[in-house]
Amino acid sequence: MQGPSKLAWSFSASLHAGLVVLMFFGPSLRPTPRQELPTGITMEATVIDAATLKLAKIPVTEPNMQKMIDERREIDRREQAARDKAEQELAEMQRQRKQADEQAALEQARPEKEKLAQEQARREEKQRQEQLAEQQRSKALAEQKAAENKAAEQKAQREEQRRQQALAEKKAAEAKAAKEKAELEEQQRLAKIAEKKAAERKKKEAATRARKAALEKKLREEQAARERELLAAMGVEEKRSNAVNSGLLAQYQAEIIAKVTRNWIRPPSAREELVCIVRAAQIPGGEVVSVTVMECNGDDAVERSIETAVRKSSPLPEPPDPTLFEREIIFTFSPK
Repeated sequence: MQGPSKLAWSFSASLHAGLVVLMFFGPSLRPTPRQELPTGITMEATVIDAATLKLAKIPVTEPNMQKMIDERREIDRREQAARDKAEQELAEMQRQRKQADEQAALEQARPEKEKLAQEQARREEKQRQEQLAEQQRSKALAEQKAAENKAAEQKAQREEQRRQQALAEKKAAEAKAAKEKAELEEQQRLAKIAEKKAAERKKKEAATRARKAALEKKLREEQAARERELLAAMGVEEKRSNAVNSGLLAQYQAEIIAKVTRNWIRPPSAREELVCIVRAAQIPGGEVVSVTVMECNGDDAVERSIETAVRKSSPLPEPPDPTLFEREIIFTFSPK
C-alpha cells in the first residue's frame, strides 16, 4: 500500500505544479503582438529566455513555488515599465513633432501676419486721426455754439432787465397815481362825512333846542299848574306867587344848578354847547332820592356824570321861601 500512495502523491504534486506554471507563465508563453514604433525609439522588451523556461522544470516544492511567483512578478514589472517608457517616448515625440509643425506654420505665416497687422495699424491710425479731427471739429462747433448761446443769453438778460425796469417804473407810477387818487377820494369822503356830521349835529342841536324849549314850557306850565293847585289847597298861592314874582324861585333854581355844576366832572366826550334836562326827587331837607336825565345832547358818559354830580350835591340848597319847596324839581343843566 505504501508504493501506490507515494505514486499518487507525486502525481498530485506534479499536477499542481503544472497548473501554477501555466497560471504565472502562461502569458509569457503566448506570442506578443508586434507594435509599430517610430523610427529612433528603442524599446526594451523582456523575453522568455531559457532561464525562464527552465523554471517549468524546477521541482515543485513550496520554496520553489514562492520563488517562481516572485520571479514572475519581477518579469511582469519589467515588462510594464518597458511598455510605459515606450508610450512616454512615443507621446513626447508626437508632441515635439506637433510643436515643430506649429512653429513652421507660424514662420510661414509671419510675413503675411505682419503685413496684415501693419495694414490694420494704418487703418486704426487713420481712424484715430479722423476721430481726433472730428472731435476737434465738434469741440470747435460746441465752443462756437456755447459762445453764441452765451451772447444770446446775455442779450436776453439785458432785454429782460430793461423790460423789468420799465415794468417796475410803470407799476410805481400807477401805484403813485392810485395812491394820490385814493388819498383825494378819502379826503373828499371825509369832507363829506364831516359836512354831513356837522349838518346832522346842527339839525340835532336845533331839534334839541326846540324840544328843550317845548319841554321847558310844558314843564313850567305843569309845574305852575301843580303849584297853583298846591297853593290853592294850602291857601298860600298868593304868597308863592309873590315869591316867584320877586325872583326867589329863579334864585333857588340858580343855587341848585350852581352846586351841581361845582360837583360835575366834565368827561372828554362832553361838547361845548351841552344842554340837558334833569329831574331830581328830594325830601324835605334837600336830600336827593333819585335823579333822571330826561333829555341831553351828550352821550351815556355825559349823562352818568350829571347824575353823579346831582347825587354829590345832596342835600340840595334850601329854598329862600318855604312855599318854593317842591319834592320834584326839573332844571336845565347847561354849563359854560
